[in-house]
Amino acid sequence: MERFETKQYFPEKGKEAEKKPEKIEIPKKDWQTLEIIAKRVGGDFGMKVKLGQPGGGSFFNPEDGSITFDPLQIRENLEQAKFVAGHEGSHRAITPHPKELGLSSEKIREFYSQIGFGYLQNIIEDPAVNDWMEKRFPGLKPYTEKTYDQQLKEENAVLSTPETQKIASQLGYWPKFAQYGSEIIRHWHQKRFSQTLDPAVEKALKRTIDYAHESIRTIPDPQKIVQDKKEIVSTAQKRFENNTDYIWPEVKKLVEMDLNTEENRQMLKDFQQMQKELGQKKQEMKQAQKEGNKQRQEELQKEIEGLGKELDPFNGLPEDVKKELQEQINKAARGAAEQLNKEIEEKQKQIEEAKQKPEELEKEIKDLEEKAKSAQGKEKEELEKQIQEKKTEKLSQEMKQQQAEKELKDIQDALDNIQSGQEIPYPEDKLSDKTKQELEKLFNKLPRQKYQELQDKSKKQLEDFEDAINKESEGKLNKDKPESHQERRERETEERETEKKEKK
Repeated sequence: MERFETKQYFPEKGKEAEKKPEKIEIPKKDWQTLEIIAKRVGGDFGMKVKLGQPGGGSFFNPEDGSITFDPLQIRENLEQAKFVAGHEGSHRAITPHPKELGLSSEKIREFYSQIGFGYLQNIIEDPAVNDWMEKRFPGLKPYTEKTYDQQLKEENAVLSTPETQKIASQLGYWPKFAQYGSEIIRHWHQKRFSQTLDPAVEKALKRTIDYAHESIRTIPDPQKIVQDKKEIVSTAQKRFENNTDYIWPEVKKLVEMDLNTEENRQMLKDFQQMQKELGQKKQEMKQAQKEGNKQRQEELQKEIEGLGKELDPFNGLPEDVKKELQEQINKAARGAAEQLNKEIEEKQKQIEEAKQKPEELEKEIKDLEEKAKSAQGKEKEELEKQIQEKKTEKLSQEMKQQQAEKELKDIQDALDNIQSGQEIPYPEDKLSDKTKQELEKLFNKLPRQKYQELQDKSKKQLEDFEDAINKESEGKLNKDKPESHQERRERETEERETEKKEKK
C-alpha cells in the first residue's frame, strides 16, 4: 500500500521553540483572506485569528477561543492554507463534541477506547464537513479538490504523516483499518476505489460504502443564513449512529485482524530477541570456561536453560515453516531497509539544498542592504521591501531544513530499530496459509502470562498508531475532543495510583 505524506504543524515546547524568530511577513491581502475564511466558515466573527511563530504550528487555543496559523504553512502553500482554514472552520461549525450528542462520559470512554472507533468517526466526518463547506462557500471548492487530487494521486495511497509512516515501516504493513479509511476518502473524492485492494478491506468497503455516503450526505442545510444549533446536533447524531450501528461492526473486524497480525509480529520479535540473547549467553559461557570462572558458568547455564525452555514452542514449529518465516522476514527487513535508505538519501539531499539556499540569500540580502545605505525615497523603500522578502524566504528555507532534519532522524531511528532486530517487519501477506495456521496455534499455546503480555503490547502498538493518524484527521479547532488512547492510559494509571494511596 502506497503512502501519502501530509504536513501538519503543531506547537513545539522547550529550547527549540525558544530559538524561533518572532515574525515572518505575510502579505496583508493573503492574511485577511485566511482570517475571513476561518471566521465566516467557523461561524464565529468574534474569534481571534492570530499569526504565530514560524514552525510553531497551527492550532486552536480553548482558553481564549483563538486560532493561530503557522506563517510558514501559509507561505509554503497559500491554497492549501485556505483549504485548512475552511476545513477546520467547518469542523468547528458542524462537528459537536460527543457529549453534545447525548452520550455520557462513560459511554464516550467505552466507544473511543476501542482501536479504530475514533478514526472511523473522523474519517467519515472529513468528507461531510468538506461537502457542507463547498455548498456554503463554493469559492473554496477548488482548494479542496486540489488538496485531495494531490493526496490521492497514487493508487492505494494511505493518508498519513511522517510519524505514522515511521510506525508502519517498522510494522511491515499498513493496518487494514487505515487502508479502509483512506479508500473511503478516495471513493468520496474520485467515486472509485483503488484498483487492487486487500481482500478483507475490499469486502468491508463493499458492505459499508452506501452507509458511508449516507453519513456524508447527512449535514445541516448549508444554505441557511444562520445555522440552527438543533439541526447541527441532530445531523451529527444521525452520522454518529449510522457510523456506529452499520459501519463500525465491519471496521471492527478489520481491527481484530490487525490485532491478530500484530500479536504474531510481537511473538516473532520476542522469539528472535530470545535467540539473539541465547547466542550471546553461549558466547559468554565460552569466555567463562576459558577463564575457569565456575560461578559465572553456573549462572550462565541456568540462563541458557531458561531461554532454551522459552524457545521450545518456536523450535517445535515444522522446519519448512521456520524456513519460510526466516526467509520472508529477512526479505521484508531488507526491503524496508532499502526503502528507508532511499528516503534517507532524499532527505539528506533536501537538507543540503536547503542549506545552500540561505547562504545564497544571505549574500543577496547583504548586497541589497549595501545599496539601501546610499538610496533615498522610493528607491530606498523598494530596496527595503526586497530585503524583507529575502529575509522571509531565508527564514522559510531554514525552517524547511529543520523540518527535514527532524524527519531524517525519525527515518534513521526506524532503520536502526529494524537493523538491530528491535523491530521486525512482519510480511503477513507473503506467508502461506499453513505458516499462518501454525503461528496461530503457537500463539494460543503460549503460557497465559506471555499470551497476555503480547496482547497488551499489540494493543498499545495499534493504539499509538491510531493516535498518530487521528492527529491528522480530527478537528484541530474544536475545544473538546474525546481523549486519545495515550491520554486514557495516563488517566487510568493516575487513577490506580490514587486508589493505592487511598487504600494505604
